[in-house]
Amino acid sequence: MVELTSNEENIVTDDGGRSAFFLRAGQIAVTVLCVLIAAEGITRVADLVFNDVPLIGLDEDSVLYMEHPYLYKVPQPSARFGKYEVNAHGFRGRDFKLPKPDGVFRILTLGGSSTWDSNVSGTDKTWSAQLEDRLNDARAEGDPKFEVVNGGVPGHNSAESVMNFVWRGLPIDPDAVIVYQGYNDYKANRFPGFRSDYSHFRTRDHTILRALSKKIRLIYHFRRFVTKKKPKTIQKQDAVTRPGIDAFTDNLRKIAVMARGRGIQPMFVTFAMPLTPENIERDRRKFRGLDKYLTTLTMTGAQDAHRRYNRSIVDLSSQLKVPYADADSAIPKNFEHFTDHTHFTDQGSAQMAKVLAEAVRSSLSYRLTQP
Repeated sequence: MVELTSNEENIVTDDGGRSAFFLRAGQIAVTVLCVLIAAEGITRVADLVFNDVPLIGLDEDSVLYMEHPYLYKVPQPSARFGKYEVNAHGFRGRDFKLPKPDGVFRILTLGGSSTWDSNVSGTDKTWSAQLEDRLNDARAEGDPKFEVVNGGVPGHNSAESVMNFVWRGLPIDPDAVIVYQGYNDYKANRFPGFRSDYSHFRTRDHTILRALSKKIRLIYHFRRFVTKKKPKTIQKQDAVTRPGIDAFTDNLRKIAVMARGRGIQPMFVTFAMPLTPENIERDRRKFRGLDKYLTTLTMTGAQDAHRRYNRSIVDLSSQLKVPYADADSAIPKNFEHFTDHTHFTDQGSAQMAKVLAEAVRSSLSYRLTQP
């Protein structure tokens, strides 16, 4: 009979302990993996039910947009998702040629989701497309062919429109630029730690996390949650600040000055919103998006921002002698023209196109010299 020495007993005991540890660790890992798979499945079902995102495949953001070193996001060239179509050059809407053909007067529109025109029924119903159609339908002898390129990107504020104009707008050789900006700038105005370049409001997370969020829906929503960079408590204010308005007007000024320096004609547009006391009282649910995303301002503060930012657009237009279109006054403030607090219906976009077509014809120089 062989007896174990004390050292041999320790070895057996240690081997047994290690085996139990790894077995337990493996069980925990499998359990965690199963929980994560289940959570991913539940998230995908929830996205299907509430956000109309397919169970298998990518969501709207992952399909339509891509990363950019200087911008919040930009459209992915040739992307398609539902009613949204991005052309080969990375702009929503009809394709166009580069270099620009002779006899073409090209207009670039800049702004956020209200320029991208998120809620209309299709590409041809965006106000940029309808503006192009109206201008071409009314062409007189000597007029060029008009092209209107939709440079709007959902979420872009005026600071991002400056960079969008520089890095994506100038290379397409526009003859005129229409800037439709407002609501997205209200968000940064009262956000803690204000900086005029809005760097206090935008954040970028780790590249790996961003990459994974394009494939794993659970990480996508986690990333959106953690990158909002919102303090635990934000006190809503009833009025915007002067430095925020000054930053906004300075961004518009930069676009106008750069445009004119390149021989491009700028035009500003007042921002249209149905922010009337009657609408707020009667259709409060239409303003749920404003309550959700405009975290630093009360409804009174949103109305204050709307008035003062539009006033700054008119004042800057007068100062720089830049033509402007008063869309806010011209578009009826009802929910036949708006789907919510800021986005147009098809009818609203048609009215916007009408207002801008009249402003273009009366304010911009586009006649071609005949040979």
